[in-house]
Amino acid sequence: MSAGADLYLPCLLTRLQDDYPGSPAERGRPLNDAAALKQEIIANISLILNSRSHVSAQSLPEELRGSVLDFGISDFCGCEHSERKLEQLKTEIARALAWYEPRIDPASVRIESTEAAPAGAAHGSSVFALKIYCEVKVEPLEGEILFVSYLDLESGSAEVAFQE
Repeated sequence: MSAGADLYLPCLLTRLQDDYPGSPAERGRPLNDAAALKQEIIANISLILNSRSHVSAQSLPEELRGSVLDFGISDFCGCEHSERKLEQLKTEIARALAWYEPRIDPASVRIESTEAAPAGAAHGSSVFALKIYCEVKVEPLEGEILFVSYLDLESGSAEVAFQE
């Protein structure tokens, strides 16, 4: 068994970041570090929700769907706060998580609206608050976990947090 057998590889975009460019050491993460895994998943979901796909998935050839050309969700900055837009965003988020967060089971993703705002935040009517439920497929976090996300329609930014 190699030294890397007790390590898992993070998602692609995390692997492309080199926090230690001078070190030739292997870039895997310890399999038993649940807190680090949780933070990596949050960071990846945040990156997905803060990235804008500039093309419609339906307009891409089949072989390019799920590629970097389709990374992220459509631009929601300046959109009207409506039930129709909320449903569209929920569908896009579920699709993006299925493609770009390999540690969760795509069939398990469930997204619900919520009214809760983060403590101390001045989120108003221009924010969609979402609960994202999903099953993690990587030990030691196997099982359902919950993320809360706030999509700001004015700034186009998204916040993501793990919820116990």
